[in-house]
Amino acid sequence: MAMKRRTAMLFLGILAALALRWGSAPGLAQSQPILVGAAVSLQPALTEIDRLFTARYPDIKVEYNFANSGSLQQQVEQGAPLDVVFFAAASFMDALAQQNLLVAGSRRDLLSNRMALIVPANARTKVQDFADLVAEEIRVLSIGDLQAMPAGRYAQEILTQAGVFETLRPKMVFASTVREILTAVEQGNADAGILFTSDAQLSNRVRVVATADPITPIIYPVALVRDTPAGRSYLEFLTSGEAAEVFVKYGFIRL
Repeated sequence: MAMKRRTAMLFLGILAALALRWGSAPGLAQSQPILVGAAVSLQPALTEIDRLFTARYPDIKVEYNFANSGSLQQQVEQGAPLDVVFFAAASFMDALAQQNLLVAGSRRDLLSNRMALIVPANARTKVQDFADLVAEEIRVLSIGDLQAMPAGRYAQEILTQAGVFETLRPKMVFASTVREILTAVEQGNADAGILFTSDAQLSNRVRVVATADPITPIIYPVALVRDTPAGRSYLEFLTSGEAAEVFVKYGFIRL
């Protein structure tokens, strides 16, 4: 229920933003506005890419809705006016494709990533691997929501592979975004956290003690929800070499 309420609030926020964007400011009628729904882990890279895209396409106004992939999937299913969706896991895109909610042939499996185990930068810890999280010194482990967040699902797979998932359940605190995981470890509210390596490199207040790949390959797919020239221009730009350099800079792996 809490996730549905968050999704509904995000949906209303999108509609309000669009009303302000399209219903005010002279000259906007001549612009080509698009709304991109993207996983939170993509925010730093897409913020930089947006500046490059705007320089090339000054008439296309791009708005972003950053949320966890589960919330974004629900928004599309509920009719939110998204033009492009960019998830942190293939399963959410697969679900929309099965419902014929995507523009046929527009999907691109663009990026990959790895998972990182982080601790506070100044922590004196003997933890060197995911299996070490059972140690008494680890009292709180921050991971993503197991249903709505790809990072949570990937963390579960890695901990299950290590044979410690059920043992660690009492220590787990579930976040709704990867930023919450990073902040919890930065501020010492969690003794450790599991998130994408691309997020871990954003802060000098945490350090990575281990990395791993889950059983399910980490894939970031992007696709059109509505078929517009502006949306296609944006999708094409995301697949360009110029955008690829930015993604790699922020720790992603180009497929």
